Amino acid sequence: MEKTLIQLIKAVASKLHNSKLKRLGGKEMVLSLNCLKELLGLYNTEEAIIFTALFDRSCSGRSCDIDDIASYFDCTQLDIMEYVPVIKSLLKKGFIVQTNLSECRIARQDYMVTNYVINCILENIKPEYRKARMLDKEFDRYDFCKLVDSQIQDSDVTAEALFQFIETLEQDNHEMQIVKDLKNTITDIQSRALFYEVCFDFFNQDGDGRSSLNRTLSDMYEVFGLQFRERKLLVEGTHPLIKADLIELSGDNSDIFLTDCGKHLFLGDDYGAFGQQYSELNPYSFARKVKDYIYSRDHDIEKKQALSKLAIRIRNMENYNSNLTCIRKIKELVSEEDYRALFYMLCDACANSDIINISRELARLYPIKERNENIKLFKEEKHKLQRLDLVEMVTMSSLFGEYTVLQLTDKGKLLYFEDDAELFIEKVDRKDLILSSEIKEKKLFFSGRESEQLSLVGETLSEVNYKSLVDRLELKGLPKGVSIILSI
Repeated sequence: MEKTLIQLIKAVASKLHNSKLKRLGGKEMVLSLNCLKELLGLYNTEEAIIFTALFDRSCSGRSCDIDDIASYFDCTQLDIMEYVPVIKSLLKKGFIVQTNLSECRIARQDYMVTNYVINCILENIKPEYRKARMLDKEFDRYDFCKLVDSQIQDSDVTAEALFQFIETLEQDNHEMQIVKDLKNTITDIQSRALFYEVCFDFFNQDGDGRSSLNRTLSDMYEVFGLQFRERKLLVEGTHPLIKADLIELSGDNSDIFLTDCGKHLFLGDDYGAFGQQYSELNPYSFARKVKDYIYSRDHDIEKKQALSKLAIRIRNMENYNSNLTCIRKIKELVSEEDYRALFYMLCDACANSDIINISRELARLYPIKERNENIKLFKEEKHKLQRLDLVEMVTMSSLFGEYTVLQLTDKGKLLYFEDDAELFIEKVDRKDLILSSEIKEKKLFFSGRESEQLSLVGETLSEVNYKSLVDRLELKGLPKGVSIILSI
C-alpha cells in the first residue's frame, strides 16, 4: 500500500531530524526523498529535505529561521547557508512564506509552510504552484516600498547595510515593474532607495503624502556629510531623481514629493486611484488643468528649475491627451512649451469669459526676467503667438484708466475649439450695419466757428500731432486718448 503524503513526510522527517545532514545516501532514504519530490512537484531532493524540516516546524505552529533549521538537523548555521537558494526557490513556488518581511538579514528571516500547502498534504493532494500564489498574498510594489521603509526607520541599520539589502531585494524581485523601470532610469542605488522611500510616504498617506527632506536624509544616512551631499544635490536640482522628473521639492525645500512621472512609474496600472488625472481630458478640461497647475504651489517661479519643470509638465499632459487634434495642431505651430502654456491659459479664459490681464498672468507664468522679455515682445507685436495670429493684445478702458489684456483671435479660437469656436466668435448683425463702402460721399458746409473747431480736430488727429499729444498725456499720467463731443 502506497504511503500518503503525510505518512511519507513523517518517515522522511524521522530520518532527517538530528541527522547532521549526513548518511542521506542510503537506498531507502534516496527513494523516499525522490518520491516526496515527485508527489510535491519539487525541483530536487534538496528542496524535499528543507521542506520537510519547515513542514515539521510549521505543524507545531512555529516559524523558523536559519538557526532553527540548523537546530532541527543538529548541524551548524554554515551548513544551512548552502541551502539558502533552496529556501528562495520554495518561496517563489509559494510553498512557504517569510513571516517577518521587515527583516533584511538572511540569518534572521523566519519561514513557514503556507496553510494551503499544509491542507493539500493533509488531504493527500499535490499542491499547485499557481494556486498557492493566488491564495497567499503576492508581494507587490507597495510591500516592496514598505519593506524599504522599515529598514530606513530601523536605527540599527547602517546606510551601507540598507543599500545592500535593497540591491538584494531588487534582485529577488527583478521582474517587478517598478524595479525594472527604475533601474532603467536611475543607475545608483542611493537614489533608488530615496525614490522607494518617497513612494512609501506617498501611498501611506492616501496618495497625498510628502517626505520631510531633513528627516528622510537623517533616517537614511548616519553620517552628516552624506546627508549634506544629498541635500545639496536636491536643493540645486541636480539630483538624478529630479533630473529624471521623478521627484521635486516644495517651494521652501522642506518636503520631497513625487512628480506626475514619478507617480506613473510607481503606481503603474493603479495610477487612476491616486492624485489628479491628466489623461482622457477634453479641450476645456485640459486648458483648465494647465491653468490649475500654473496657479498651484507646484509651479514656483522663484525656483531655478521652474520653467524646465513647466516644460516637462506641459509635454506630459499633452502626451496623455495626444488624441486631441487641437493639441497636435498647436504643437505643430508652436515648439515652445511656455508659449503653449500661455495659449492654453487664454483658451481657458475664453471658455469661461474671463479677462487675461497681461501683467498679472505673465507674472504667474514666468520669473521676472522672462516676464519682462515677453511683455516687451507683446508690446512690440513681435511675440510668436501674435505673429501666428493666434493671440492679440487689446487696450481696454475703465473708470480707473486703461489696462491691457490678451485674448484669442478668431483664428486661435478656431484652432483650439474647432467645431465649438462659433460659440466664442462674435458675429456681426449686418441687418443694422451700414458699410463704409456703401456710403455715398456728400460735400458738407459748416459755419465759420464750426469749421475752425473741425480743423482743430483734424490737426490734432494727424499722425505727428496725435503722437505728440499722447506722449504729453502719458507724462502727466492721464489717459492716452482723445474724447470729442458732437452735438446737433
